Amino acid sequence: AVGGWSQRQLGEDMELVLRLHRYFREREETYRIEFVPDPVCWTEVPEQLGTLAKQRRRWQQGLLQGVWSHRLMLLNPRDGVVGMIAVPYFALFVRLGPINAAIGFVACSISTSRMPKSSASSRRSA
Repeated sequence: AVGGWSQRQLGEDMELVLRLHRYFREREETYRIEFVPDPVCWTEVPEQLGTLAKQRRRWQQGLLQGVWSHRLMLLNPRDGVVGMIAVPYFALFVRLGPINAAIGFVACSISTSRMPKSSASSRRSA
């Protein structure tokens, strides 16, 4: 109905969900988009900090692209909860994500630097 994945989006899953919401809301059709908790694929966890940073930046950029592509849904009462709560939340989250990540890295650095040497060395070798 909506043409599948967008080839121009990094966060194609987010963009597709927003496009489905928009499609059904514009047609005033009853719909339900459900989350399936069973994993269909596994993601690899980056082993290096630089790779993790690139992954997070890609996720942030993909989310921003999806929100920007559907910016007309932002605070639009016609789009219901998605337009009034979800899209504004994601728009704000995209802006604060890098700040939250920086705070997390600093907090982790501080917490590991204050660990007793025996605990810190045993955690690094695990």
